[in-house]
Amino acid sequence: MAENNRMDKHNQKKKKNPKYDKPKCRVCGGKRGMIRKYGIRLCRRCFKDNALKIGFKKYN
Repeated sequence: MAENNRMDKHNQKKKKNPKYDKPKCRVCGGKRGMIRKYGIRLCRRCFKDNALKIGFKKYN
Protein backbone atom coordinates (compact mmCIF):
# COMPACT_ATOMS: atom_id res chain seq x y z
CA MET A 1 0.00 0.00 0.00
CA ALA A 2 2.78 2.44 0.90
CA GLU A 3 4.61 1.60 -2.30
CA ASN A 4 1.56 2.55 -4.41
CA ASN A 5 1.39 5.98 -2.77
CA ARG A 6 5.05 6.57 -3.53
CA MET A 7 4.55 5.68 -7.20
CA ASP A 8 1.48 7.92 -7.45
CA LYS A 9 3.55 10.83 -6.21
CA HIS A 10 6.16 10.35 -8.95
CA ASN A 11 3.62 9.82 -11.73
CA GLN A 12 1.75 13.09 -11.17
CA LYS A 13 1.81 15.84 -13.79
CA LYS A 14 4.27 18.60 -13.08
CA LYS A 15 2.87 22.05 -12.40
CA LYS A 16 3.67 24.40 -15.27
CA ASN A 17 4.36 28.09 -15.05
CA PRO A 18 1.70 29.99 -17.08
CA LYS A 19 4.48 32.25 -18.35
CA TYR A 20 5.69 29.42 -20.60
CA ASP A 21 2.28 28.56 -22.07
CA LYS A 22 2.05 28.53 -25.87
CA PRO A 23 0.53 31.65 -27.44
CA LYS A 24 -3.00 31.27 -28.81
CA CYS A 25 -4.57 32.59 -31.98
CA ARG A 26 -6.80 35.62 -31.41
CA VAL A 27 -9.52 34.31 -33.75
CA CYS A 28 -9.79 30.54 -33.32
CA GLY A 29 -7.68 29.88 -30.21
CA GLY A 30 -5.39 27.39 -31.99
CA LYS A 31 -1.79 26.96 -30.84
CA ARG A 32 -0.14 25.58 -33.98
CA GLY A 33 1.28 27.52 -36.92
CA MET A 34 1.39 30.83 -35.07
CA ILE A 35 2.47 34.07 -36.78
CA ARG A 36 3.71 36.36 -34.02
CA LYS A 37 5.71 38.82 -36.10
CA TYR A 38 4.58 42.46 -35.72
CA GLY A 39 2.30 41.40 -32.85
CA ILE A 40 -0.23 39.75 -35.19
CA ARG A 41 -0.73 36.59 -33.06
CA LEU A 42 -2.79 34.65 -35.63
CA CYS A 43 -2.48 31.06 -36.76
CA ARG A 44 -1.59 30.54 -40.40
CA ARG A 45 -5.15 29.61 -41.37
CA CYS A 46 -6.72 32.70 -39.82
CA PHE A 47 -3.94 34.85 -41.25
CA LYS A 48 -4.69 33.57 -44.73
CA ASP A 49 -8.38 34.46 -44.30
CA ASN A 50 -7.75 37.93 -42.82
CA ALA A 51 -4.55 39.05 -44.57
CA LEU A 52 -6.25 41.42 -47.01
CA LYS A 53 -8.32 43.01 -44.22
CA ILE A 54 -5.17 43.62 -42.17
CA GLY A 55 -3.40 45.26 -45.12
CA PHE A 56 -1.10 42.57 -46.51
CA LYS A 57 -0.86 42.10 -50.27
CA LYS A 58 -0.43 38.80 -52.08
CA TYR A 59 2.42 38.73 -54.56
CA ASN A 60 2.66 35.97 -57.17
